[in-house]
Amino acid sequence: MFERARQIAAQFNVPELPLVINFSYGWSAGRHDGQSEMEIAIQELLTRRKAIQPSTALVMPAGNNFGSTMHAQISDARFNRNRYTLGWQLPPDDKTSTYLELWFPEGFDANDYKINIEPPEGIDLDTRAQISVKAASDFDPQGVGDPRQFKEIKWRGANIGQLSADQHRGNRWRVLIALIPTAYTRHQSRRAPCGQWAVTIKRKPTAAPLPDGHDILVWLQRDDDPSDLKSQGQQSYLVDLQSEPGHDAPDDEDMTGVLRGFGAMNGVANSEATVRVAGYDQHYKTASDYSGAGRLRLDDGVLTSLGTQVDIAAVSDQSKLRPGSPSIGVLSGARARLVGTSGAAPSAVRHMVHNAHAGRDLFHGMQGQLPIDGHMSRVKHSARIGDKTVPPNIKS
Repeated sequence: MFERARQIAAQFNVPELPLVINFSYGWSAGRHDGQSEMEIAIQELLTRRKAIQPSTALVMPAGNNFGSTMHAQISDARFNRNRYTLGWQLPPDDKTSTYLELWFPEGFDANDYKINIEPPEGIDLDTRAQISVKAASDFDPQGVGDPRQFKEIKWRGANIGQLSADQHRGNRWRVLIALIPTAYTRHQSRRAPCGQWAVTIKRKPTAAPLPDGHDILVWLQRDDDPSDLKSQGQQSYLVDLQSEPGHDAPDDEDMTGVLRGFGAMNGVANSEATVRVAGYDQHYKTASDYSGAGRLRLDDGVLTSLGTQVDIAAVSDQSKLRPGSPSIGVLSGARARLVGTSGAAPSAVRHMVHNAHAGRDLFHGMQGQLPIDGHMSRVKHSARIGDKTVPPNIKS
Protein backbone atom coordinates (compact mmCIF):
# COMPACT_ATOMS: atom_id res chain seq x y z
CA MET A 1 0.00 0.00 0.00
CA PHE A 2 2.82 2.41 0.79
CA GLU A 3 4.43 1.78 -2.57
CA ARG A 4 1.14 1.99 -4.50
CA ALA A 5 0.34 5.36 -2.91
CA ARG A 6 3.82 6.59 -3.89
CA GLN A 7 3.34 5.39 -7.47
CA ILE A 8 -0.04 7.13 -7.79
CA ALA A 9 1.42 10.40 -6.52
CA ALA A 10 4.33 10.09 -8.95
CA GLN A 11 2.01 9.31 -11.89
CA PHE A 12 0.02 12.49 -11.33
CA ASN A 13 3.04 14.57 -10.28
CA VAL A 14 1.55 15.50 -6.92
CA PRO A 15 2.99 15.40 -3.37
CA GLU A 16 2.80 12.19 -1.36
CA LEU A 17 -0.87 11.32 -0.81
CA PRO A 18 -2.55 10.82 2.57
CA LEU A 19 -2.85 7.14 3.32
CA VAL A 20 -5.04 5.25 5.83
CA ILE A 21 -4.72 1.47 5.87
CA ASN A 22 -7.23 -0.93 7.40
CA PHE A 23 -5.19 -3.94 8.54
CA SER A 24 -7.79 -6.25 10.08
CA TYR A 25 -5.32 -8.88 11.15
CA GLY A 26 -3.73 -10.22 14.28
CA TRP A 27 -3.20 -13.05 16.73
CA SER A 28 -3.50 -13.41 20.46
CA ALA A 29 -0.05 -14.58 21.66
CA GLY A 30 3.32 -12.84 21.36
CA ARG A 31 5.32 -10.22 23.27
CA HIS A 32 2.63 -7.53 23.34
CA ASP A 33 5.27 -4.83 23.78
CA GLY A 34 5.81 -3.56 20.24
CA GLN A 35 9.11 -5.42 19.86
CA SER A 36 8.09 -8.38 17.72
CA GLU A 37 9.62 -8.46 14.25
CA MET A 38 6.33 -7.54 12.62
CA GLU A 39 5.61 -4.64 14.99
CA ILE A 40 9.10 -3.20 14.56
CA ALA A 41 8.68 -3.31 10.77
CA ILE A 42 5.28 -1.57 11.04
CA GLN A 43 6.76 1.14 13.24
CA GLU A 44 9.66 1.74 10.85
CA LEU A 45 7.38 1.97 7.80
CA LEU A 46 5.00 4.41 9.49
CA THR A 47 7.80 6.57 10.89
CA ARG A 48 9.43 6.95 7.48
CA ARG A 49 6.21 7.76 5.68
CA LYS A 50 4.92 10.19 8.31
CA ALA A 51 8.14 12.15 7.85
CA ILE A 52 7.02 12.99 4.29
CA GLN A 53 3.22 12.77 4.74
CA PRO A 54 1.90 13.21 8.30
CA SER A 55 -1.60 12.12 7.23
CA THR A 56 -0.64 8.46 7.36
CA ALA A 57 -2.18 5.82 9.61
CA LEU A 58 -2.35 2.06 9.97
CA VAL A 59 -5.48 0.94 11.81
CA MET A 60 -5.76 -2.46 13.50
CA PRO A 61 -8.47 -4.15 15.59
CA ALA A 62 -7.92 -4.50 19.33
CA GLY A 63 -8.81 -8.20 19.19
CA ASN A 64 -11.73 -10.31 20.38
CA ASN A 65 -10.45 -12.18 23.44
CA PHE A 66 -11.42 -10.04 26.42
CA GLY A 67 -13.74 -12.67 27.89
CA SER A 68 -12.03 -15.80 26.55
CA THR A 69 -9.77 -16.55 29.58
CA MET A 70 -6.76 -16.71 27.25
CA HIS A 71 -4.49 -14.36 29.23
CA ALA A 72 -3.00 -14.49 32.72
CA GLN A 73 -0.70 -12.28 34.78
CA ILE A 74 1.38 -14.07 37.43
CA SER A 75 2.94 -11.73 39.97
CA ASP A 76 5.75 -12.65 42.37
CA ALA A 77 3.25 -12.77 45.23
CA ARG A 78 1.49 -15.71 43.53
CA PHE A 79 4.42 -18.04 44.17
CA ASN A 80 3.99 -20.45 47.08
CA ARG A 81 7.12 -22.34 48.10
CA ASN A 82 8.72 -21.11 44.89
CA ARG A 83 6.13 -22.55 42.55
CA TYR A 84 2.87 -21.59 40.90
CA THR A 85 0.48 -23.81 38.90
CA LEU A 86 -2.00 -22.67 36.26
CA GLY A 87 -4.67 -24.85 34.66
CA TRP A 88 -4.91 -25.26 30.88
CA GLN A 89 -8.12 -26.80 29.54
CA LEU A 90 -7.84 -28.56 26.16
CA PRO A 91 -11.23 -29.32 24.61
CA PRO A 92 -12.04 -32.64 22.93
CA ASP A 93 -12.26 -33.00 19.15
CA ASP A 94 -9.90 -30.07 18.54
CA LYS A 95 -8.48 -30.53 15.05
CA THR A 96 -5.88 -27.76 15.27
CA SER A 97 -2.65 -27.58 17.29
CA THR A 98 -2.66 -25.65 20.56
CA TYR A 99 -0.05 -23.15 21.80
CA LEU A 100 0.64 -21.53 25.17
CA GLU A 101 3.34 -18.88 25.69
CA LEU A 102 4.88 -17.68 28.97
CA TRP A 103 6.84 -14.42 28.78
CA PHE A 104 9.23 -13.22 31.47
CA PRO A 105 9.98 -9.49 31.97
CA GLU A 106 12.38 -7.92 29.50
CA GLY A 107 15.99 -8.16 30.65
CA PHE A 108 15.14 -10.56 33.49
CA ASP A 109 17.55 -13.47 34.06
CA ALA A 110 15.20 -16.47 34.30
CA ASN A 111 17.89 -19.17 34.36
CA ASP A 112 16.80 -20.38 37.82
CA TYR A 113 13.24 -21.00 36.60
CA LYS A 114 11.73 -24.17 35.11
CA ILE A 115 8.41 -24.90 33.43
CA ASN A 116 6.75 -28.28 33.96
CA ILE A 117 3.51 -29.53 32.42
CA GLU A 118 1.40 -32.45 33.55
CA PRO A 119 -1.41 -34.09 31.56
CA PRO A 120 -5.00 -34.58 32.74
CA GLU A 121 -5.68 -36.98 35.61
CA GLY A 122 -5.31 -40.60 34.56
CA ILE A 123 -2.79 -39.87 31.79
CA ASP A 124 0.89 -40.70 32.18
CA LEU A 125 3.44 -39.22 29.80
CA ASP A 126 6.38 -41.35 28.72
CA THR A 127 8.89 -38.93 30.22
CA ARG A 128 8.73 -35.87 32.43
CA ALA A 129 7.77 -32.75 30.44
CA GLN A 130 9.96 -30.03 31.92
CA ILE A 131 12.32 -27.40 30.55
CA SER A 132 14.75 -24.94 32.11
CA VAL A 133 14.52 -21.32 31.02
CA LYS A 134 17.95 -21.15 29.43
CA ALA A 135 19.63 -21.71 26.09
CA ALA A 136 20.78 -25.15 25.01
CA SER A 137 24.36 -25.89 26.03
CA ASP A 138 25.37 -26.51 22.40
CA PHE A 139 23.78 -23.35 21.02
CA ASP A 140 26.04 -21.35 18.70
CA PRO A 141 25.73 -17.64 19.68
CA GLN A 142 27.13 -16.70 16.26
CA GLY A 143 24.48 -18.72 14.46
CA VAL A 144 21.08 -17.69 13.13
CA GLY A 145 18.13 -17.27 15.48
CA ASP A 146 17.56 -16.73 19.18
CA PRO A 147 19.18 -18.90 21.88
CA ARG A 148 16.78 -21.79 22.52
CA GLN A 149 16.35 -25.38 23.55
CA PHE A 150 13.66 -28.00 22.92
CA LYS A 151 12.10 -30.89 24.85
CA GLU A 152 9.74 -33.38 23.23
CA ILE A 153 6.47 -34.35 24.91
CA LYS A 154 5.76 -38.06 24.38
CA TRP A 155 2.73 -40.22 25.13
CA ARG A 156 2.32 -43.87 24.22
CA GLY A 157 5.57 -43.79 22.31
CA ALA A 158 4.52 -40.90 20.06
CA ASN A 159 5.57 -37.26 20.01
CA ILE A 160 2.49 -35.19 20.87
CA GLY A 161 4.12 -31.83 21.47
CA GLN A 162 7.13 -29.78 22.38
CA LEU A 163 8.47 -27.48 25.07
CA SER A 164 10.87 -24.76 23.96
CA ALA A 165 12.69 -21.93 25.70
CA ASP A 166 14.21 -19.03 23.79
CA GLN A 167 15.53 -15.56 24.52
CA HIS A 168 13.48 -13.67 21.97
CA ARG A 169 15.48 -10.97 20.18
CA GLY A 170 18.12 -11.49 22.83
CA ASN A 171 16.28 -9.59 25.56
CA ARG A 172 13.21 -11.47 26.75
CA TRP A 173 12.77 -15.12 27.74
CA ARG A 174 9.80 -17.06 26.43
CA VAL A 175 8.66 -20.62 27.03
CA LEU A 176 6.38 -22.07 24.35
CA ILE A 177 4.26 -25.18 24.86
CA ALA A 178 2.91 -26.69 21.65
CA LEU A 179 0.53 -29.67 21.52
CA ILE A 180 -0.92 -31.50 18.54
CA PRO A 181 -4.73 -31.73 18.05
CA THR A 182 -6.81 -33.64 20.58
CA ALA A 183 -8.58 -35.36 17.66
CA TYR A 184 -7.08 -37.75 15.16
CA THR A 185 -6.46 -35.79 11.94
CA ARG A 186 -5.13 -36.53 8.46
CA HIS A 187 -4.91 -40.28 9.10
CA GLN A 188 -2.72 -39.72 12.18
CA SER A 189 -2.44 -42.43 14.82
CA ARG A 190 -1.56 -39.97 17.58
CA ARG A 191 -3.31 -37.14 19.39
CA ALA A 192 -2.92 -35.07 22.56
CA PRO A 193 -5.08 -35.94 25.59
CA CYS A 194 -7.98 -33.57 26.13
CA GLY A 195 -8.88 -32.29 29.59
CA GLN A 196 -7.21 -30.09 32.16
CA TRP A 197 -3.42 -29.90 31.95
CA ALA A 198 -1.33 -28.28 34.69
CA VAL A 199 1.41 -25.77 33.86
CA THR A 200 3.78 -25.23 36.80
CA ILE A 201 6.41 -22.51 37.08
CA LYS A 202 9.19 -23.54 39.48
CA ARG A 203 12.21 -21.65 40.73
CA LYS A 204 15.17 -22.31 42.96
CA PRO A 205 14.98 -20.92 46.52
CA THR A 206 17.91 -18.69 45.59
CA ALA A 207 16.28 -17.44 42.37
CA ALA A 208 15.83 -13.73 41.86
CA PRO A 209 12.22 -12.58 42.42
CA LEU A 210 10.34 -10.90 39.62
CA PRO A 211 11.12 -7.16 39.42
CA ASP A 212 8.70 -4.80 41.15
CA GLY A 213 5.82 -3.92 38.87
CA HIS A 214 6.46 -6.86 36.51
CA ASP A 215 4.71 -10.19 36.02
CA ILE A 216 5.11 -13.41 34.11
CA LEU A 217 2.58 -13.01 31.30
CA VAL A 218 0.73 -15.94 29.75
CA TRP A 219 -1.11 -15.91 26.44
CA LEU A 220 -2.84 -18.64 24.48
CA GLN A 221 -2.68 -18.54 20.72
CA ARG A 222 -6.05 -18.48 19.03
CA ASP A 223 -6.75 -21.69 17.11
CA ASP A 224 -10.51 -21.65 16.59
CA ASP A 225 -10.04 -20.24 13.09
CA PRO A 226 -12.89 -18.49 11.24
CA SER A 227 -15.55 -20.89 9.95
CA ASP A 228 -14.65 -20.21 6.33
CA LEU A 229 -11.32 -21.98 6.86
CA LYS A 230 -13.16 -25.11 8.06
CA SER A 231 -10.27 -26.03 10.37
CA GLN A 232 -12.65 -27.37 13.05
CA GLY A 233 -10.45 -25.92 15.76
CA GLN A 234 -11.68 -25.73 19.35
CA GLN A 235 -10.23 -22.98 21.55
CA SER A 236 -8.36 -23.97 24.73
CA TYR A 237 -8.55 -21.73 27.80
CA LEU A 238 -6.80 -21.05 31.10
CA VAL A 239 -8.07 -22.03 34.55
CA ASP A 240 -7.21 -20.36 37.85
CA LEU A 241 -6.68 -23.38 40.11
CA GLN A 242 -6.66 -21.20 43.23
CA SER A 243 -10.15 -19.79 42.61
CA GLU A 244 -13.41 -21.33 43.72
CA PRO A 245 -15.16 -23.53 41.14
CA GLY A 246 -17.28 -21.46 38.84
CA HIS A 247 -15.34 -18.27 39.60
CA ASP A 248 -12.38 -18.67 37.29
CA ALA A 249 -13.40 -16.11 34.67
CA PRO A 250 -11.40 -12.88 34.32
CA ASP A 251 -12.05 -10.93 37.52
CA ASP A 252 -12.72 -7.44 36.24
CA GLU A 253 -14.33 -6.17 39.43
CA ASP A 254 -11.37 -5.98 41.81
CA MET A 255 -8.48 -7.05 39.55
CA THR A 256 -7.27 -9.61 42.10
CA GLY A 257 -7.52 -12.63 39.82
CA VAL A 258 -4.78 -14.24 37.75
CA LEU A 259 -6.92 -14.52 34.62
CA ARG A 260 -7.35 -11.20 32.86
CA GLY A 261 -9.33 -9.68 30.05
CA PHE A 262 -7.27 -6.51 30.44
CA GLY A 263 -4.09 -7.19 28.48
CA ALA A 264 -5.81 -9.50 25.99
CA MET A 265 -4.89 -7.15 23.14
CA ASN A 266 -4.16 -8.01 19.52
CA GLY A 267 -0.65 -9.46 19.72
CA VAL A 268 0.73 -7.57 16.71
CA ALA A 269 -0.97 -4.19 17.24
CA ASN A 270 1.43 -2.83 19.84
CA SER A 271 3.63 -0.56 17.73
CA GLU A 272 3.48 2.99 19.06
CA ALA A 273 2.33 4.38 15.72
CA THR A 274 -0.45 1.81 15.21
CA VAL A 275 -4.04 3.00 15.77
CA ARG A 276 -5.90 0.39 17.86
CA VAL A 277 -9.69 0.18 17.57
CA ALA A 278 -11.99 -1.40 20.14
CA GLY A 279 -15.60 -2.33 19.45
CA TYR A 280 -18.67 -1.06 21.28
CA ASP A 281 -22.38 -1.75 21.40
CA GLN A 282 -24.21 1.05 19.59
CA HIS A 283 -27.43 0.70 21.59
CA TYR A 284 -26.00 0.40 25.11
CA LYS A 285 -22.90 2.56 24.47
CA THR A 286 -20.65 0.05 26.23
CA ALA A 287 -17.60 -1.93 25.12
CA SER A 288 -18.49 -5.17 23.37
CA ASP A 289 -18.00 -8.12 25.71
CA TYR A 290 -15.24 -9.62 23.57
CA SER A 291 -13.37 -6.42 22.64
CA GLY A 292 -9.66 -6.46 23.52
CA ALA A 293 -8.30 -4.05 26.13
CA GLY A 294 -5.04 -2.57 27.35
CA ARG A 295 -3.13 -4.13 30.21
CA LEU A 296 -3.67 -2.98 33.79
CA ARG A 297 -1.86 -3.76 37.05
CA LEU A 298 -2.98 -3.40 40.65
CA ASP A 299 -0.26 -2.37 43.12
CA ASP A 300 -1.06 -1.42 46.73
CA GLY A 301 -4.66 -0.76 45.75
CA VAL A 302 -3.73 1.57 42.90
CA LEU A 303 -4.72 0.55 39.39
CA THR A 304 -2.43 1.70 36.59
CA SER A 305 -2.26 1.12 32.85
CA LEU A 306 0.81 -0.53 31.31
CA GLY A 307 2.01 -0.72 27.72
CA THR A 308 -0.04 0.06 24.66
CA GLN A 309 -3.71 0.87 25.07
CA VAL A 310 -6.82 1.19 22.93
CA ASP A 311 -6.98 4.46 20.97
CA ILE A 312 -10.46 4.55 19.44
CA ALA A 313 -13.84 2.89 19.90
CA ALA A 314 -16.13 2.20 16.92
CA VAL A 315 -19.38 0.30 16.55
CA SER A 316 -18.93 -3.45 16.27
CA ASP A 317 -22.41 -4.49 17.50
CA GLN A 318 -25.73 -2.78 16.88
CA SER A 319 -27.03 -4.25 20.15
CA LYS A 320 -26.81 -7.40 22.24
CA LEU A 321 -29.80 -8.72 20.32
CA ARG A 322 -28.23 -7.79 16.97
CA PRO A 323 -24.54 -8.58 17.31
CA GLY A 324 -22.25 -7.40 14.57
CA SER A 325 -22.72 -4.80 11.87
CA PRO A 326 -24.28 -5.19 8.42
CA SER A 327 -21.86 -5.62 5.53
CA ILE A 328 -22.12 -6.25 1.81
CA GLY A 329 -19.94 -7.92 -0.79
CA VAL A 330 -18.36 -5.30 -3.06
CA LEU A 331 -18.75 -7.36 -6.24
CA SER A 332 -21.29 -10.05 -5.39
CA GLY A 333 -23.73 -7.94 -3.42
CA ALA A 334 -23.93 -10.71 -0.82
CA ARG A 335 -24.95 -9.53 2.63
CA ALA A 336 -23.57 -10.64 5.98
CA ARG A 337 -23.03 -9.40 9.52
CA LEU A 338 -19.49 -8.76 10.66
CA VAL A 339 -18.92 -9.52 14.33
CA GLY A 340 -15.74 -8.47 16.09
CA THR A 341 -13.31 -5.59 16.27
CA SER A 342 -12.32 -6.32 12.65
CA GLY A 343 -15.77 -4.93 11.88
CA ALA A 344 -15.15 -1.84 14.03
CA ALA A 345 -11.78 -0.91 12.54
CA PRO A 346 -13.12 -0.21 9.00
CA SER A 347 -15.59 2.29 10.48
CA ALA A 348 -12.69 4.24 11.95
CA VAL A 349 -10.79 4.03 8.65
CA ARG A 350 -13.79 5.30 6.68
CA HIS A 351 -14.08 8.32 8.99
CA MET A 352 -10.35 9.02 8.72
CA VAL A 353 -10.39 8.75 4.91
CA HIS A 354 -13.22 11.29 4.70
CA ASN A 355 -11.13 13.64 6.83
CA ALA A 356 -8.06 13.13 4.66
CA HIS A 357 -10.10 13.87 1.53
CA ALA A 358 -11.35 17.10 3.10
CA GLY A 359 -7.84 18.12 4.17
CA ARG A 360 -8.65 17.78 7.86
CA ASP A 361 -6.80 16.07 10.69
CA LEU A 362 -7.44 12.33 10.48
CA PHE A 363 -9.17 12.27 13.86
CA HIS A 364 -11.34 15.36 13.25
CA GLY A 365 -14.95 14.94 14.29
CA MET A 366 -14.37 11.95 16.52
CA GLN A 367 -16.23 12.24 19.77
CA GLY A 368 -14.73 11.92 23.22
CA GLN A 369 -14.98 8.85 25.45
CA LEU A 370 -18.22 6.96 25.75
CA PRO A 371 -19.94 7.48 29.11
CA ILE A 372 -18.37 5.43 31.90
CA ASP A 373 -20.04 2.05 32.20
CA GLY A 374 -21.70 1.83 35.63
CA HIS A 375 -19.32 0.47 38.26
CA MET A 376 -16.24 0.63 36.03
CA SER A 377 -13.39 2.91 37.06
CA ARG A 378 -12.01 5.51 34.66
CA VAL A 379 -8.75 3.57 34.27
CA LYS A 380 -10.60 0.40 33.27
CA HIS A 381 -12.95 2.38 31.06
CA SER A 382 -10.08 3.98 29.15
CA ALA A 383 -8.32 0.63 28.77
CA ARG A 384 -11.43 -0.77 27.10
CA ILE A 385 -12.55 2.04 24.77
CA GLY A 386 -9.72 4.57 24.44
CA ASP A 387 -10.25 8.31 24.44
CA LYS A 388 -11.94 8.80 21.04
CA THR A 389 -15.20 7.49 19.59
CA VAL A 390 -16.15 7.16 15.93
CA PRO A 391 -19.71 8.43 15.36
CA PRO A 392 -22.07 5.61 14.33
CA ASN A 393 -22.83 5.46 10.62
CA ILE A 394 -25.58 2.84 10.72
CA LYS A 395 -29.11 2.93 12.07
CA SER A 396 -29.61 1.30 15.46
